[in-house]
Amino acid sequence: MTNIVALIATTVLNLQTHLIPVKSNEALTDLVIIEQIPMTQAQRVEKAKALYEEGYDYFYGITRPMNRTKAVEYFGGAGKLENADALFFPLYSSTKS
Repeated sequence: MTNIVALIATTVLNLQTHLIPVKSNEALTDLVIIEQIPMTQAQRVEKAKALYEEGYDYFYGITRPMNRTKAVEYFGGAGKLENADALFFPLYSSTKS
């Protein structure tokens, strides 16, 4: 019951949460809500840079096997964190080939 109340409160307040299944006596049906700690701007920039670099690595196969699909996923993650290079790179490279 408290999980439902917490879920409703979270939805109404528009909080960012993760629902993680937790082992219970019945089964893996109970969910626990864990609040995300918001990232600072510096953390967002650092994470976006790391995601962009992973995408670049997959795109060109520098230290990993070349995988354009994974590269686009990493670029998308970096783009969601407002990394302009990550948003621009797949477009630029597709017109260049």
